[in-house]
Amino acid sequence: MKHDGMCNEDAFLVAATCRTALIPIIYLGTWSEDHVFGAVWDLDWHHFEFFRGGLSERGNAFYGITNMLDRGSYSWKNAMVEGFRPDGYTVNFTEYYANTSNLKLRVLDNAGNPVAGAMINLFASPSMGTSSNFVKCGTVFTDRNGNADFKAGEQKRYLAQAYHPIFGWAPRDSTRAFSVNSVNTVAGSTYSANLVYEINTENDLQVNQVRMDGNGTYGIRINLRSQDVLTHRNSRDSQRSRFYLWNEEDKGNITAFLCDSINFENFKRKQPFEAFEYYKHLESAEDFNLPVQTNSKNYLVISAHHSFTHGQNVNAKIDLLEGVSTSVSDINSGKVRIFPNPFNEFLKIESDEQELTVSIYDMYGRLVNSLEYPYIWNPKGLEQGVYNVIINDGKNIYSEKVVYIK
Repeated sequence: MKHDGMCNEDAFLVAATCRTALIPIIYLGTWSEDHVFGAVWDLDWHHFEFFRGGLSERGNAFYGITNMLDRGSYSWKNAMVEGFRPDGYTVNFTEYYANTSNLKLRVLDNAGNPVAGAMINLFASPSMGTSSNFVKCGTVFTDRNGNADFKAGEQKRYLAQAYHPIFGWAPRDSTRAFSVNSVNTVAGSTYSANLVYEINTENDLQVNQVRMDGNGTYGIRINLRSQDVLTHRNSRDSQRSRFYLWNEEDKGNITAFLCDSINFENFKRKQPFEAFEYYKHLESAEDFNLPVQTNSKNYLVISAHHSFTHGQNVNAKIDLLEGVSTSVSDINSGKVRIFPNPFNEFLKIESDEQELTVSIYDMYGRLVNSLEYPYIWNPKGLEQGVYNVIINDGKNIYSEKVVYIK
């Protein structure tokens, strides 16, 4: 029997045959070294290929390979080895086939904002043995913080470029790329680089945050958790499959605000609007209490406005509360006193009531501190910015924003 096929043809045939026999196998490629093969699962992944001459009667010295060696390897050094999920998402197998270094890439805009959901194309040299040309070796995607941390092979130089379906290429000229490392990588070492867009990607809502008027008698308690879901199309997958990658850390990126019916309609029309509370890049909220207006409908809007190519899975529970104070005068008129505001070292909370429940949240809705008597907050180790203080004295719930300045 004569067989002159390519490794790609063999890899597909072997994968099809194994899957027909219910043997778990994944199709792998080391693109810059121009070779593809497979790995079968048996408590871990094990290299397997039946390459070219392995199907001929005699084979020959170069092509007659039937490689089932544990962690099978070759004479060359691999830059990256990738496998594909059925939906097209790439899985990094490099550590099975190479001594690896760690690459930490971050995609930002010109204002320093992270660019989530960018596809990073990586190029390696030397490639295909000893060639000094840079050849595409893999694809990774940035998380909600614009980061892509992954393993790549040793003794290589790498270039990287980013593509985002909304913002296009970085660098703007898609024939160019950013340098990741100028000398060959060393196994166990870490190499970092920023890929920067020449534009500002922040597209904030046209919102003006305002204080509620008067005293209300109701509020809401919010418990929600958002989970980030990266969705993209892999250009190397010939089917152009769209994949969905769920964040294993169970963290999301949502925008949430509270408004009345008039401003809700303005928001839907993409017009400027006012909101009583406004949070962006929110991950979760646990027992987060907010006062609401009693003279109009109230809308709590949860949006994926700032997540770009990432979807958001949100689980939320909203409870109605009674006995809530909404007036700023109540905070400083003797019932509850918060001072100084802004502050740069300590924040003091006083009340005529002896027992208080004091919770402090950051602008992402994360609980950062719970205070006990004497209700003094020292935010040492936290970033400066705006924090939300929620106070429950057993009769009323108070909400006040404070500004921490280092």
